[in-house]
Amino acid sequence: MVDEKLPFSGEMGRILTVPLEGETKTSYLEYAMSVIVGRALPDARDGLKPVHTRILYAMLREGLYPDRRFIKSAGVVGEVIKKYHPHGDAAVYDALVRMVQDFSMRYPLVEGHGNFGSVDGDPPAAYRYTEVRLSKIAMEMLADIEKETVDFRPNFDGSTEEPVWLPSKLPQLLMNGSLGLAVGMATNIPPHNLGELVDALLLLQDHPEVSVDDLMAKIPGPDFPTGGVIVGRDKVYQAYREGKGKITLRAKVVVEEDKKHPRIVVTEIPFLIRKADIVEQIASLIKDRRLEGIEDLRDETDKSGIRIVLELESRQNVPLVLHQLFRLTPLQVTLNVTFLALVKGVPRILNLKQALEVFLEHRRECIHRRTKFELREARNREHILQGLQIALQHIDDVIQLIKRSPSTEEARARLIKKFSLTEIQAKAILDMRLSTLTRLETDKIQTEIQEIRKKIQSLEEILNSPERLKQLISEELMEIQRKYADPRRTRFEEPEEVDLSQLIPHEQVVVTITRKGYIKRVPLEAYKTYGKGGKGLIGLELTKGDSVHDLCIAWTTDPLYIFTWAGKMYSLDTHTVYDSDRYGRGRPIINLLKGVGEEDVALLKASVENKPYLVLLSQRGKVKKLDFPPLLPLRRSGKQVMKVRPGDRLLESFWVDEQDRIFIVTRKGRGVLFSVGQVRTMGRVAAGVRGIRLAPDDSVAGACVLSKSENLLLITQKGYAKRLPAKFIREYAHRGGKGVIVYRLSEKTGDIIGVRNILSEEELVTITTQGKVMRQRIKGIATQARYARGVKAVTLEPDDLLENFDLL
Repeated sequence: MVDEKLPFSGEMGRILTVPLEGETKTSYLEYAMSVIVGRALPDARDGLKPVHTRILYAMLREGLYPDRRFIKSAGVVGEVIKKYHPHGDAAVYDALVRMVQDFSMRYPLVEGHGNFGSVDGDPPAAYRYTEVRLSKIAMEMLADIEKETVDFRPNFDGSTEEPVWLPSKLPQLLMNGSLGLAVGMATNIPPHNLGELVDALLLLQDHPEVSVDDLMAKIPGPDFPTGGVIVGRDKVYQAYREGKGKITLRAKVVVEEDKKHPRIVVTEIPFLIRKADIVEQIASLIKDRRLEGIEDLRDETDKSGIRIVLELESRQNVPLVLHQLFRLTPLQVTLNVTFLALVKGVPRILNLKQALEVFLEHRRECIHRRTKFELREARNREHILQGLQIALQHIDDVIQLIKRSPSTEEARARLIKKFSLTEIQAKAILDMRLSTLTRLETDKIQTEIQEIRKKIQSLEEILNSPERLKQLISEELMEIQRKYADPRRTRFEEPEEVDLSQLIPHEQVVVTITRKGYIKRVPLEAYKTYGKGGKGLIGLELTKGDSVHDLCIAWTTDPLYIFTWAGKMYSLDTHTVYDSDRYGRGRPIINLLKGVGEEDVALLKASVENKPYLVLLSQRGKVKKLDFPPLLPLRRSGKQVMKVRPGDRLLESFWVDEQDRIFIVTRKGRGVLFSVGQVRTMGRVAAGVRGIRLAPDDSVAGACVLSKSENLLLITQKGYAKRLPAKFIREYAHRGGKGVIVYRLSEKTGDIIGVRNILSEEELVTITTQGKVMRQRIKGIATQARYARGVKAVTLEPDDLLENFDLL
């Protein structure tokens, strides 16, 4: 609206007051469209962004043909900035460099001398050091540009003109692809094989009604300059049908057998992935023990090609290592594909058929405009030749007329009047050389007239016959295919169903965690079996101030559940835990689980039990039951499964059903037994109900699940243990009581550290706070009554105590 109170502003007119919201919206949309059309997105006709169009045109104008010498890149960059592209030199040089790199473009449009970067991600040399010229295939992008095949527009300062697009004979949009990020939209078009593109274009031209599926028989998928393997064609076909999708691309690897060790060799890497990043990430994963079984890593890449070598341990499972490599490293990536381009200045997402149709329409228009130009030039030439022919037929009269004329203008006028010539014909006669008067030259003119008339007839046929135009397009495409097509580099594989249980070595391991959060696994066979009263072996080297907190026995194929003091639950595959020897301290668990810090882990549990409920027990005797299946799958950041009140800690967990019973034992030797049915099912954030009433100086030591009348195994801090028949414990009708005495403790025995139910003649594995691990047979531990103090099961150092135990 107009504010009538504001004064006039001279020649600028009135000052207008407009809503800020509307002006902001209008200005932003104008800016966005300027970026989309003028910088970020390719034109669907020639497949180029404006900066690439300007670089190629500037090089053509400079005469940098494939058979000419190279010139400094600085000269090209300067020419482009000076005349066509009013932006920074870095943007222009980056675009120029990419057109040289054979690992970025499937068919490079510029040839280069010097350092233009590498697949390792090394930067190119400065433009004052490198040299460039157009490649042969780039000349096909520029062919016939002088024949009015494309529109021109004034450059940014009006000093010259530039082409709006190029008359490209190549389907550049799909051939080399395009990457671009605009305002609110992005394009990501992968490169393709030129020979396959031509086959599809010929099919589409001959049969316009073909479907996208028919075209995909000719173009099975992208063809990347770095090769690689596309996993699964279904997603490729979806992207071709809809114009957007995802493609899984992985490196090409071969397995070389060696007398000592198998060897995995990477010979091709995914598109746009830096080789150095792959090597660094693999090395980092090996160092952190997240990649196992790799003995040595070498980069043996040379001029003959990429070669990343991974030496494996002799006992290592090769399929498992490959699975880990593809899962954890950029050797396998997912590429987002969006066929977004400008169609007559409007951003559009194109499917495969539409992209090819736009190119064919572009070629029809270019050839039509070229033909009209050539026809006009041919008719002009015919017109001149007709005038020369008239002059030769009356050569004596023409010569006398010219000799008697006082000036060139008078001679031209007399020729026009006497022989009924046009201005152009008269000028051509006056410009004619004397050598043209020879018999040979006269015959040449006559022959040229005949040829030019045949050419005019052919050109008129092209303009008047759609079939002839189609034939010409096909001939050009087949000539392009003959010159530049090459074999496909990227191959296909169908996704294999990976059964990890088949890949992972099925072995029992001891998983331990320290109070400072260091976790590891060690094969159970690393610990030999002792008799009752043994001292055990060093299980891990501890850092100063650290001690062992928990252990569990698991199979490598088992899921491993981790619970924190605060009631959070996490899940890991046991085989992903750091594989270590007996002396290693392991690696921080924070590398495996998000949000788990030092001194957070309460317990480890390995379970393959198929039971519906999870029971949790806290140090202060709170017990909670919740449905287990709804908790799965567990996020990497874990799930809260119990609200733990201040001063309390989560201590135990079990998988149970309604027929099971729970036995809780305290550190001071009291126990209570009740059925699972006495605890109602609760939500994830509930705090639970009382399981046992504790004395002021007592706390829960542990618990176990009883399905039948099993024996219980109770162990104390100072290495004493006994087997206690469950029938000796009076079962209360209700949970929450004080329980009964189940162990007569003394200074010699120390407090109870936990309880397990014995289903058969199993083995016992114990660990001390100083990291000593001992494995022994349970049959050496006597069965005793509730008031017995047990037998010496483990001999400890004076300053050491048992921390935890588990059964095999």
